[in-house]
This record gives sequence, structure tokens and C-alpha cells, in this order.
Amino acid sequence: MVFGMGRAMLLLAIDEHGSLKKAAEALGMSYRAAWGKLKQTETALGFRLVEKAGSNREGYRLTPAGREAMDRFRAWFATVERCATESAATVLPWAVRQFEDKAADDK
Repeated sequence: MVFGMGRAMLLLAIDEHGSLKKAAEALGMSYRAAWGKLKQTETALGFRLVEKAGSNREGYRLTPAGREAMDRFRAWFATVERCATESAATVLPWAVRQFEDKAADDK
């Protein structure tokens, strides 16, 4: 996997928490696993997704390329989900909602 929902969620959590450690904890993974996933993706894409936000104590932030990758993936995913939901509504005999609608209901 080069970039998928898990990587997008990791970047979003880093953006939200300003910390790779806190992002990993929020997603229920180890720091080492999160770091490894980031490094694999950065190597495959050929650019950095995150950078230190000053000193080690200040945590991490998304690079401009990392933010763009996350935003573009989320836009693509929303389009795919919308198309899938519209198609499912014509095929399936029950009501169908987008995942984001369900996630908002669960909050």
C-alpha cells in the first residue's frame, strides 16, 4: 500500500495532534508502526509527508506536499464513495448512506 485511507488518517491525526506519537496513539498503533508506514510511503512517493515542527519537543507537521497528498486522496475518496453510494442505491434493496454520514451519526 502506497497511500490509502490508513495513511490519510495518519496524516490527518498528525495534523490534528501535532505529534506522531499522539497520532499513533489516537489510531491505536505503535509509534514504530506509524513511523514505518510514513517512511514506506515517503520512499514510494519520492517526497516527504511530514517534517519536524522545530525542536524534537515541538512535534511534527505536514509538509506542503503531505497536506496536498492527504487533501487530494480525501477528495478522490469522497468522489468514489459518492459514485458507489449512488450505484448501490439502484442495486441494493435497502437504504444506503455514505460512510461519512454514518461517522457523523456515531459522534
